[in-house]
Amino acid sequence: MSSTALLGVLALAVLTGVYVFLSHAPVVDIPACQGMSLSFMIQGVLPKFVGGRDDKLGTVTALWKCASLYQEQHSNFVVSSFALVYVSLQTFAIPGPLVLSILSGALYPFFYANLLVAVCATTGASLCFLLSHYLGRNLALRLLPDMLASFKAKIADNRSNLFYYMLFLRLTPLLPNWFVNVASPLVDVPFGIFVAATFIGIH
Repeated sequence: MSSTALLGVLALAVLTGVYVFLSHAPVVDIPACQGMSLSFMIQGVLPKFVGGRDDKLGTVTALWKCASLYQEQHSNFVVSSFALVYVSLQTFAIPGPLVLSILSGALYPFFYANLLVAVCATTGASLCFLLSHYLGRNLALRLLPDMLASFKAKIADNRSNLFYYMLFLRLTPLLPNWFVNVASPLVDVPFGIFVAATFIGIH
């Protein structure tokens, strides 16, 4: 089996596991939760030309209305679901973590929300780094050759202060986070620097 095929199998297995976990959520009669699902969230952040709704604000609002009421009865399930979905999406560079980051601020006190997002984002980004390193090189080189070449040159230019450059990337929208996660192992960014810059930059 090729590395790309194995990556696809892993993604399918993980997302299936997430679906099974969410499908066993404790049943409650909350009208605001009707229609809430993982696909609802992903479609909400995808642009319309690929079949999404391109409605981040509406998606966050709908999720918040459901989650804020649901967690009054099942707070542990809500935080577990949040972490599982966040890490899974971040691991496979699937749109959605931004919506969850905003949602966390509406659901929890500032410090708790900040820490929760930092841990989930760092965990997911680290897993994405490792998957890209071991399985994603061929796919990334085929799909993103120009972006990778440009990023490699920037990393070479900033090799002497690499931690601060990676931190800068996390603090600014210069490059999308998913690309930094996928590309970093392919341009020889050390894992330790990547993890530290990610945690501090997101936190």
